[in-house]
Amino acid sequence: MKKIFFCVLFFAFFTVFFALNSTEATGYIGTYEDFDKKQLMIREYDGYLQVLLQESGFQDALFSERKYLCYDFDALVGNGILKFVLDESELPLEVVFDDKKYTKKLYGTEGGKVFRIQPLFPVEDLKKMALESETVFDENKDHDLVEIIEYDDDFLLDIRYATYDNFMGIPLYTQSRAFLQRDAALALAAVNASLKPKGLGLVIYDAYRPWYVTKMFWDATPENMKQFVADPETGSRHNRGCAVDVSLYLLESGDVIYMGGGYDEFSERSYPDYPGGTSEQRYHRELLKEEMERQGFRRYEYEWWHFDYRGWEDNPVLNIPFEDL
Repeated sequence: MKKIFFCVLFFAFFTVFFALNSTEATGYIGTYEDFDKKQLMIREYDGYLQVLLQESGFQDALFSERKYLCYDFDALVGNGILKFVLDESELPLEVVFDDKKYTKKLYGTEGGKVFRIQPLFPVEDLKKMALESETVFDENKDHDLVEIIEYDDDFLLDIRYATYDNFMGIPLYTQSRAFLQRDAALALAAVNASLKPKGLGLVIYDAYRPWYVTKMFWDATPENMKQFVADPETGSRHNRGCAVDVSLYLLESGDVIYMGGGYDEFSERSYPDYPGGTSEQRYHRELLKEEMERQGFRRYEYEWWHFDYRGWEDNPVLNIPFEDL
């Protein structure tokens, strides 16, 4: 993962005027870029809004814990003033600091939209290409794949690749089901059980994935985004039935908890150590990590939602369609 650093100049504001859970306050949170792609980040930290100026990257950021009150729509930042330029909805479009203009970065998921890429090949050709590809992987290898809802029916299934709501924009599975190797399924059920006293449960976005779908992802994805998809030459951990894509939901309401970025969003917000968003979002990311790791899973370095079960490398790559399981 690329290492990124911010210079520490930053400071809380809008505490007098906004509750941080309000639309107005959270609307200021985000990443802003200048003409040279240098970034300024606004996040919520410990009940305050805080500003971070980029020095040379994104991860392993250092943050000031000092807090300064501010006034009106201008924030006192060190010896300068950070001014917001608002749109017609009174939400920030740009900020100006130290005579530099920063425009808010959009990720394609605003307004509840699903993140999408522009595939390198027509989507109607991708499956044909994948199915016709030569592979050393045997569809008939032994496996111990089981359906995870057999172990806990409180999993909330949101199998995105059985719908149009995924980064490819087409259904890739014919059935909305989730399978894992038996040991991984049992461990996932243990995670779900540990979350229930907290009023939480696991949302399942994806689990076992046939190899041909991994090949479709790889062929479709531009080079600068390929860290978010697996190389079919080696096969995915999903192909082994030992990886699962998950998030959290509230048991009482069924509402999925927003983690500060969308599932399968190919951006820096997907990195597990992304420092932006709100304290609550960062807390839930860390809680998910802790509960999953307690049961033998490890989080993938580029995606907060992706976890691999221990011993994944001992399982074969599979190319079995859901219909045959």
